[in-house]
Amino acid sequence: MEPTHVKRLKDEHSKGLQLCQEKIAQWLKFKADYEALKERLETLPNSISYDVTVPFGMNAFTMGKIVHTNEVMVLLGDNWFAEVSAKQAAAIADRRIKQCTKMLADLEKEKEQYHNWMNYIDEVSANNEGLVEIVEKYDDDEEKRWRGKFTLLIDFYKGSQCLIINFIFTVVL
Repeated sequence: MEPTHVKRLKDEHSKGLQLCQEKIAQWLKFKADYEALKERLETLPNSISYDVTVPFGMNAFTMGKIVHTNEVMVLLGDNWFAEVSAKQAAAIADRRIKQCTKMLADLEKEKEQYHNWMNYIDEVSANNEGLVEIVEKYDDDEEKRWRGKFTLLIDFYKGSQCLIINFIFTVVL
């Protein structure tokens, strides 16, 4: 291998490794944000509204509801939102944390693969003893001449087989 090709290959793998590390940092931030959100949501009450007695003047009370106590708007994706309780939002955050963990595991495998590739490149480029690069010259005109000769030989071979088969059938009959 030429040193320029080895250097270019190592540069490309380094860029891929750097991109992978940036993705890992981004997913770690997502996971940390979701974990902090989940902790906060678990401290909020569990229902969206509560039945209470509401003062109605100086001496009267009536039944009423306190609404919007712990409603949380959750992004479902593609600019779609839903109002859910804090408990439901915590469950959604937990599922997203699991997805972040899965993505981080996949990215760690990818990072390890880049490291393995780079180590292999170092081993191959450092160990040039006993390695021979095979360079095969290609000439279009020479290839056409060879194909022509080869076609003639094939035709001759097929023709001679037909003659032998005809001879055998003639002798047997």
